[in-house]
Amino acid sequence: LTNALGEKNAPAALQALRFLLEQGELPLMILSMVSIEIRMLLQATILLQSGKLPPVTPGMDFPAFQKKVYPAVSAMAQNLPGKDFLPGKNPYVIYKALGNCRRFSYPVLVGYLDDLVEMDRSMKSSATDQRILLERFLIKACSK
Repeated sequence: LTNALGEKNAPAALQALRFLLEQGELPLMILSMVSIEIRMLLQATILLQSGKLPPVTPGMDFPAFQKKVYPAVSAMAQNLPGKDFLPGKNPYVIYKALGNCRRFSYPVLVGYLDDLVEMDRSMKSSATDQRILLERFLIKACSK
């Protein structure tokens, strides 16, 4: 689901959502997964815009990322508390986030955080169909 979201692949995202729900995953757990992905994409955008990383070129493969970019990211992680921030994550997770964040603008990602907070509130306080809320968000995030 998160890979499809990062790649803006709405059909794959909706299929993954259906599969997760059919497997018994709770909508709030799925919302949490989506929220984490959006936060990682936002952090990746901020990292790229900071100018503190070597160039991350479109189409860069993982071995090149590990050699050229990851050492700088790893150095940043040394100054951060815990592993909650993107530089403290697994190198492949960082690679995917830096590659996918180019598909989203900073303002759009910030807006998605607002949408996710509102969706969380709706899921917890109304009778709105949680599946529909998740589907609407995925369609919106994959189409802009």
